[in-house]
Amino acid sequence: MSGEVDVAFGRPGAVPAETTGTLGAAASPDGHAAARPAALEVRGLTKRYRRGDRPALDGVWLDVEDGEILTLVGESGSGKTTFLRLVAGLERADAGEVVIRGRTVCDERTFTPPEHRGASLVFQDYALFPHLTVERNVGFGLRRLGRAERAERVREMLELVGLLGFERRYPHELSGGQQQRVALARALAPRPAVLLLDEPFSNLDRALKARLRQEVAALIRATGTTAVFVVHDPDDALAIGDRIAVLRDGRLVQLGKPREILDSPCGPYVAGFFGVGEVVGEVEF
Repeated sequence: MSGEVDVAFGRPGAVPAETTGTLGAAASPDGHAAARPAALEVRGLTKRYRRGDRPALDGVWLDVEDGEILTLVGESGSGKTTFLRLVAGLERADAGEVVIRGRTVCDERTFTPPEHRGASLVFQDYALFPHLTVERNVGFGLRRLGRAERAERVREMLELVGLLGFERRYPHELSGGQQQRVALARALAPRPAVLLLDEPFSNLDRALKARLRQEVAALIRATGTTAVFVVHDPDDALAIGDRIAVLRDGRLVQLGKPREILDSPCGPYVAGFFGVGEVVGEVEF
């Protein structure tokens, strides 16, 4: 997957028995009532691309609280990107429900188009428009605003990401880190209910990645935006997430805070993935 889709400007299953950690703010499969409202609620989300194939996503339940950063981690083929595409509305689920800010955008009777979901999706390579300046890239999704309000919002976003003075530059005149910040500013400009990011650090070297992941997380927290990061590096998941959701073969196998994951991995797979303890066969010690 590549590029960025800002859908603000236009694009029942069971929890596995091994799943541990808090399921989130809203009702869980056992019917317990919500403690706090959730910005994103996912209920039994399932997707199979071809009949007879193993589901790419298999009955996933989780909530993301308002203002929370959730990192979704797993090996290639675990269902991470499928999850983002279903939440964003780029794919239709075979079963399950997606609720954003209390509004059902996907269930067996409902399918809200991406541009009306209140979510922004940022893909791996940022997909800045090469023929547009930084200012026009950031403002691209704000066509419904008046000229003065749009200009003020763009200025606000560029100040947030530390790029005031770069308004007239083109993407090819920016460093990789600067391009990422422009992509983030563009995604945040419409003030989405949920920000979805697919492997945003995968093209960066380790030193730059360590710095930028902290900067990006700090910027998102500064706006109070609810975000879901898809990552494959456990270090990224631990460094960014308020909570971590671990996927394996399309199923959610553990959901919890970073310290919970490290202190109490649900089994050998999670322990091995995060490099916790030693695992021999099915025995962890």
